[in-house]
Amino acid sequence: MSKYAIRVREIFSRTVIVDNVESIDEALNEVGKAVEAGRINLDYDDYDDRDIEPSPYFDGEISDDEDVSYYQHINEK
Repeated sequence: MSKYAIRVREIFSRTVIVDNVESIDEALNEVGKAVEAGRINLDYDDYDDRDIEPSPYFDGEISDDEDVSYYQHINEK
């Protein structure tokens, strides 16, 4: 049996309203600062989408000599 590296990526999103700014660039900057300061934290209620695709770190099938002990394994025998 072969083994493959598959990436699961979940996307979280939230819309926030930025008041009292002059431009979209200033609004983006304010939100960036709020995220960095920990004032905006996304959680499971902000779940938006999921992608399941081949991992970009491997070329599909993983060879037997590849060290993949770091990764979670499923269907392991």
